[in-house]
Amino acid sequence: MPRDGESLVLLGSVRYDLGDYDGAIGYCRRALTVDLDRSDAYRTMGMALREKGDRKAALEQFNKALDINSEDVETYREAALTLSMDGDPDGAIAKLLKALEIDPNNASVRCDLGTVLLKRGDREQALEQFRKALKINPRCVCAAEALKGSSH
Repeated sequence: MPRDGESLVLLGSVRYDLGDYDGAIGYCRRALTVDLDRSDAYRTMGMALREKGDRKAALEQFNKALDINSEDVETYREAALTLSMDGDPDGAIAKLLKALEIDPNNASVRCDLGTVLLKRGDREQALEQFRKALKINPRCVCAAEALKGSSH
């Protein structure tokens, strides 16, 4: 189905998961020729660009995705990861706080926020986020490991 945007984005996601970032970008670009409003295509393309080392272009794609769907928690998470990798913890925290406005009971977002806060040196705030993540999801490995490591 060469004109099915959803199938093309799914193929792009598979290519991304396989480490074929150029293939992921290609499928996402094809999906966008069919449907310019596919925020998931912009997000996946951003992830692939980040993995290729082009974080500026990745952030541009995440912003396009958020322009289309400002409630997409996963895009906020991906943008935050990219900002954190770029040495912008404040920008990453802002994206994660926006994601928490949308979904305050998302353990993964809280764990991401705790990780960024910890890197920034805000240990107590980080531990609070890890505790909240664990309260939301008692099987949250990220939070459990972070809290286990903090007892030393």
